[in-house]
Amino acid sequence: MLSQKVLLNATTVNLSLFDPLGTSGGSQAILGVTVTDGAHEITYLFSNATANPTFVPSAYNATAIIPINASAWTTVSIDPSQAWLAQGWASPNQVTFAIFLQANRVGLYSASIRDVTYPSSVK
Repeated sequence: MLSQKVLLNATTVNLSLFDPLGTSGGSQAILGVTVTDGAHEITYLFSNATANPTFVPSAYNATAIIPINASAWTTVSIDPSQAWLAQGWASPNQVTFAIFLQANRVGLYSASIRDVTYPSSVK
């Protein structure tokens, strides 16, 4: 896991990801991003096992499943700041932005991130 404390509006990013075919399958590993202030959390899961984006909110957290291509570089955009405000949560001074690769079994798993950049409208 890589994490950094940032301003909420600094979490709107484009990510260029490479998810090997076996990474986000059922009992393997999942690549994702979490944004949390300690009380609320938005999680983005990048999956080559789904074709449609999904957003599941609850009182204190929300999960977005973002489809990506298997074994190909895919660029995705996430906007946790907008999703945060859409949930009606108070805007925090700072959040922890974390990129993770998590597995449910012991093993060797990989995924690659080529860049994390701000959209041109945010620069």
